[in-house]
Amino acid sequence: MSAIVVVERDVAAAMPAAFAHFIDFTRWSAWMPPTFSPHTGPQRALQAGDKFKVKVGRLPIALDVIRFRPNIEICWRGGSRLIMQGEHSYTFSAMAGGTRIRSQETLTGLLTVGPWASRLERATVEETTMILGRFADYIARQTPSASANPAA
Repeated sequence: MSAIVVVERDVAAAMPAAFAHFIDFTRWSAWMPPTFSPHTGPQRALQAGDKFKVKVGRLPIALDVIRFRPNIEICWRGGSRLIMQGEHSYTFSAMAGGTRIRSQETLTGLLTVGPWASRLERATVEETTMILGRFADYIARQTPSASANPAA
C-alpha cells in the first residue's frame, strides 16, 4: 500500500530563480522549518546522485537525489522500505507572475496502512504546506521584483 500527498504553491519569482533557490542546500536553514531541517550535505546546490541528511524532528534521515531536471524537477528518496519510505518530487512550472511548485510525495511501508495512514497523510500535507509557504516567503525576500502578495 502507499499514500500519495500532493500540495501546490505559487511563488512570485521566475522559474529559473525559484528552482535555483530551492535546490541551494546551503540556504535551506534560512527557510526550511525546524521539523525538516538540513543536517549534512553538499555545500552547493543539489544535483542528481547527491546524498544528504535532514533531521525530521530529532531523527536524521538519509536522502538520495534520484531525479534532477534543471529548472523543472528535483526528486529525492529516503527512509526504510519496510517501515516507511518516501519519494518526494518537486516540479516547477512557469505561470504568469511567477512559478507554480507542485510537491508530490509517495509514501510506502507499514506506516501507510491501517490506523496510521490517515494521520500520516494529514501530517505530510501540513509539513509540505509549511515548507512551501516558508519557501514562498523566503523567495519573495530574495527577489526584488517579486510581488508582495504571492498566490497561495
